[in-house]
Amino acid sequence: MTNILDTVAFNIRNIRLKKGFTQEQLAELSGLHRTYIGALERGKRNISLVNLKKICAALEISPPKIFLKLRKRDKNNKVSRKWYKRKNGAGENNHCVSSANHSDEMFHIALKNTSIIIAHCDLELKYTWIYNSHPDFLYDSCIGKKDDDLGINEGILQLINLKKKVIETGIGARETISFPLSNGMIAYDVIAEPLKDNDNQIIGVTTVSTPQRPKSKE
Repeated sequence: MTNILDTVAFNIRNIRLKKGFTQEQLAELSGLHRTYIGALERGKRNISLVNLKKICAALEISPPKIFLKLRKRDKNNKVSRKWYKRKNGAGENNHCVSSANHSDEMFHIALKNTSIIIAHCDLELKYTWIYNSHPDFLYDSCIGKKDDDLGINEGILQLINLKKKVIETGIGARETISFPLSNGMIAYDVIAEPLKDNDNQIIGVTTVSTPQRPKSKE
């Protein structure tokens, strides 16, 4: 399981610094308290989707950028002790690591209950990571596959074109796309952003898909 809380904490701090904001400035822009921002950046606090939206708006970024994965993590995908010592000082003990991992699990639950789907694809549009996928598409059946390997319909073709456009232009895009699924025709609000490496080179595309009002089968 990918450590989403760790990733969000790192990215909030990293993007804030790139924007030239202090924690106080980000707190003022987002309407949140400075100590809350600091705790988020140290991985000590969980984050609600409402507050995540406020922070993304303050940083002038779209949500997918907050979910870009860290490249270094421990073998169990848990918050590493080394990371916590670097962020919080050598005096932090096992309680900090345990608390962060518990918060991470709670954040996974929050995302899962919202039905938001987060996915990464490489330049060939093959899935490299997917979180909270629809029951019709199990994780193992998607990884290494392209959308048209999983099925062909108008929605999939529209999704493929959206991803291609984002990779080619390097500019994020947003569309409403409908897919015929086992529980009916479901429309998703799909936000796509270029996925970049540490050298700011595009290595794929990230999508965040939120289901809209479902349509029942005819």
